[in-house]
Amino acid sequence: MNTFLKELERHLSRLDDADRKEILDHYEERFRHERIFEGKTDEEIIQGIGSPEELAARVLKKHGITPPVSRESPEREVRTGRMVGVVLFDIFIAAWLLPLLFALLYNMLMAYGPLFHILTGPEVPSWSFLAHFALVLGGAVLWGLLILFVYDATISFIHHLLRINMEAFSIGHKEDTLRRIRSLKAKNYFQKRPSAARTKGIVTVAGLILLLAGLAVTSVQEVRATPIAYLDHEESVTVTEIATWDVDIVADTGDVTFHVTAGDEFLVESHLPEDASVSLDFSADEKRLEVRVELDRSFWQNFFFFGFSRERATIDIYVPETVLLGDVGVEVVNGRLVSSNIDYESLHIRTTNGDINIRHALIAENLDVQTTNGSIALRHVDSPDFELRTTNGAIELQDLHDPTDPGRNLTARSTNGGIEVENVYVEKATLRTTNGNINYFNDDTTFEVDLDARTTNGTIRTGIGE
Repeated sequence: MNTFLKELERHLSRLDDADRKEILDHYEERFRHERIFEGKTDEEIIQGIGSPEELAARVLKKHGITPPVSRESPEREVRTGRMVGVVLFDIFIAAWLLPLLFALLYNMLMAYGPLFHILTGPEVPSWSFLAHFALVLGGAVLWGLLILFVYDATISFIHHLLRINMEAFSIGHKEDTLRRIRSLKAKNYFQKRPSAARTKGIVTVAGLILLLAGLAVTSVQEVRATPIAYLDHEESVTVTEIATWDVDIVADTGDVTFHVTAGDEFLVESHLPEDASVSLDFSADEKRLEVRVELDRSFWQNFFFFGFSRERATIDIYVPETVLLGDVGVEVVNGRLVSSNIDYESLHIRTTNGDINIRHALIAENLDVQTTNGSIALRHVDSPDFELRTTNGAIELQDLHDPTDPGRNLTARSTNGGIEVENVYVEKATLRTTNGNINYFNDDTTFEVDLDARTTNGTIRTGIGE
């Protein structure tokens, strides 16, 4: 304030002492008043009054005195450059972006017309109609929230546009104008009214639930209404001499089962939907079997197909006595994996929406098993290392490894599922679970296990040598 008044006094030097003192006292009082009663800072007050030079020019003009013409100062040069930049911004950006935002808001509001027409349509109430109604109503609610977001973005842009223009051209009463613009935001409205904000939150959740429920029911009905035909596929190769074969299976659907069979025929049989792209490829030169199953369906069709299909899609691998399985990899969606009485050099399994069940197996190198939304069960399996992970499923391990041959490692991790371990003789066991219990018991309690077990929201019970 003091600097401003001193500068103003200097520019008013051409006035007599009495007039100059009266004007300085007036603006000194104005500074005090606006600071105390309006809560403004000195900078905000000066922005409303103008620079000392501009104010002095107005005062001198009122007193009939022509203000002196001053040379262009560096500050004025900077202001001129800012004015030019703002004008260019107004012409090349704001001139098209602001109408575009208003047009977007208008078209988004007009989209409610067809939505309300659908909601008030003359359809006879049914499950299909209710699902459609929920889908449209939930979409309308979320669409309204999107409109509020675009509206607030438009107000923010107008606020920014006015601010830079008022600053560049030294327009007074800037803060009052900008405050009024900010008050137009829907966000400010809800911030000042907690009850309205709570109502908005409830409506948002309800709209999301209606939308998801409508999508779910509509997709289920679509899957059920579409008859699914299945086709059988078969491919085989004769293996007369003992050889090691690698197997690679990637399937969008199908329960994968490994069988032991007599004879020398290495056979793959599948029972899959007719719209599935199926490739069963035996490479005798490379000693390799590749199975590929692809489904060209939407996300929701794939999601609900597994739960509501009346038939099970299956892929059966018949392994003869002359075939030793080497590196075996299985990736399957919406399908289980079952193996019994078969040995592997290494076994890598990934499943989604399917359990993994392995019994009586010897894995020479490594066992790596992961599943989402499925459980893992191993019985009478021996491997140097066990890597087991599941999300939303339990892990059950029984009779793994021989206590007379130490040196094995076990890592088992589960989310939302318990871990049950019985007669598992390994040197080191790392067990982790969220929202589940851990139970580890061995008949031979003299066998020492380096156990690291942790659970969230569950209990740990052990009966082993440590």
